[in-house]
Amino acid sequence: MTGAVAAVEMDAPARSAADLVASLAARQVSVQAVDGHLVLESPPGALTPELRQEVSAHKADLLALLQADGHRVGADGRPPLPQRGRWILDPRPDLPDTDLWRRLLPLAFDLDGHDPAGLFGSLHGLRCGGARLRRDGSPPGGQVYLVGGDWGEAYAELYIRYIVRHTEVLRELLGML
Repeated sequence: MTGAVAAVEMDAPARSAADLVASLAARQVSVQAVDGHLVLESPPGALTPELRQEVSAHKADLLALLQADGHRVGADGRPPLPQRGRWILDPRPDLPDTDLWRRLLPLAFDLDGHDPAGLFGSLHGLRCGGARLRRDGSPPGGQVYLVGGDWGEAYAELYIRYIVRHTEVLRELLGML
């Protein structure tokens, strides 16, 4: 033998399904289990070919995680409020109140799903524009309020147009946060 050295590649440790979901959530990729199939929704370019391959390779584990009743882990390491095996993501995770929105949006989704005129659709639309949640006092017990954030003067008109009809239900959901 000559002095050739064989390169030995070490496989990276396998990622758990929860870690993969967290990685996808960090890229704003929504993952849900629907009738034994994985459904992914993502912004353009977020789901790379490598991630697609990894999701495919871990399909069984991902389905088991999303469908299990007692084992759900969100991107922040805490159980999110999944609805029917779906993680509802905050469309503005760049804002400081994202933990509250990650809890509020699934509650609203559970009420009316993707109805654009429903509470979820209204809240999601306002959040995309930068609406904020503010807590008076410290949790638990501090009341949470929906405030305009980036909307400025247009917020009052949008609030009347989209939120007023949901005021009672919204107040109840905010009380759960």
